[in-house]
Amino acid sequence: MNTRAFDNEVVNSHLPVIVDCFTKTCPPCRKMAPIFEKVAAEYDGKIKFVKINLKNSPGIGKQFKIVGVPTFLFFRSGEMVTNVVGFVEEEKLKEKLETLLE
Repeated sequence: MNTRAFDNEVVNSHLPVIVDCFTKTCPPCRKMAPIFEKVAAEYDGKIKFVKINLKNSPGIGKQFKIVGVPTFLFFRSGEMVTNVVGFVEEEKLKEKLETLLE
C-alpha cells in the first residue's frame, strides 16, 4: 500500500480505523491474524480494519517509525491516537477499540 492508498483507506475514513502492520514471516503476526479477523467481524460497521504487509509497504513503516511487528495503529478522524507493538490478547484489543468509539 502506498501513501496515497493509505490516505484513502485510513486517513480519509469516516470510521475510526485500526491498522495491523505485519509481515508474513512473523510468528506473533500469524498468531494475531485470527484474533484480528474475529474482532473485525464483531466491530463491522463501527471500526474499519486494515492490514498492511510491511514487506510490501516499507514507506508506511518508515512514516510511522515501526520497529517491531505486529504493530497496531489506531486512528480517529484521520489522526493516529495510539499504537500497540507486539501480540495483543483479544480483550486488550477490544479495550483499545472501545476507546476509539468514545
